[in-house]
Order: sequence, then C-alpha cells, then structure tokens
Amino acid sequence: MHKVQDMLGNEIVAGQTVVYPVRRKSELTLKRMQVTQVQQGQITGYSPTGRITHITNLHTVAVAKQPAW
Repeated sequence: MHKVQDMLGNEIVAGQTVVYPVRRKSELTLKRMQVTQVQQGQITGYSPTGRITHITNLHTVAVAKQPAW
C-alpha cells in the first residue's frame, strides 16, 4: 500500500495535526485538523470546533509539528 504524504513528503498518520488552506471570498486562511482516518487519496478528521472534515487535495496539506523546545 502506498503511504499518504503531505506536500513536503511527510507521512500522514492518524493522530497527527495537519494544516490546510481555505479561501472564503478574498480571505485566505490556514485551518487545522486532527486526523482520525487515512485512506488512499483522502484524509478525514475534525477541526478544533468539532466539525468533521474530509480532504482529498493532499498537495496543499502540511503536517504541523510541535517545536522541540
């Protein structure tokens, strides 16, 4: 099975936090999502507000890593 990767080549697995761009009219923002399920070509998870999200365009997704302080 092929690994699901973000735009930087990092593997996406359940439990990770990812960020992805969203455009609403002229506003472009980054949204966060906690990944719960990874399938070939799609990831599913929920936002900090609890909304379930499905992402199929994985070329714009990046895994958010915690800084090593």
